[in-house]
Amino acid sequence: MKELFSTTNNNDALWDGTYKGKAQPMGVYAYYIQVICNNKQQTQKGNVTLVR
Repeated sequence: MKELFSTTNNNDALWDGTYKGKAQPMGVYAYYIQVICNNKQQTQKGNVTLVR
């Protein structure tokens, strides 16, 4: 598994379906979100289906 998208900027929080400038194939991609706010950590895992 490799990281395709990462950000620490809330205004940048959408993946456009590319990796290193190349469109990725349709399929199911896993995600892992980690948020730290007011010294509390929350994580969320799931998947997203990329359809072109």
